[in-house]
Amino acid sequence: MAVEQRFKGLYAVVNVLVAKIASRKRRERNGSVVEKRKRSADGRFVQFFTIDGNSTTLNDDLTHVFMRNIEHVRRENQKLFGSVNGPRKK
Repeated sequence: MAVEQRFKGLYAVVNVLVAKIASRKRRERNGSVVEKRKRSADGRFVQFFTIDGNSTTLNDDLTHVFMRNIEHVRRENQKLFGSVNGPRKK
């Protein structure tokens, strides 16, 4: 009883949201970027991108390739140096 009288008039507002969480899938791009893999002279696979220079989405394609290159460099830096920014300056 004492607790009910002390908190009389105070109400907690709770919003419950129920939603289906969809998995993050890479969406299909409409651009002209094509990812290719070839063997280099030493026998290792090399991944590269080709872009159609006459594409109407050239700006978006260049941005996409640039962002993919940055992701790759950051992953490599994390493996080599333990930081995405590369080696620490002394």
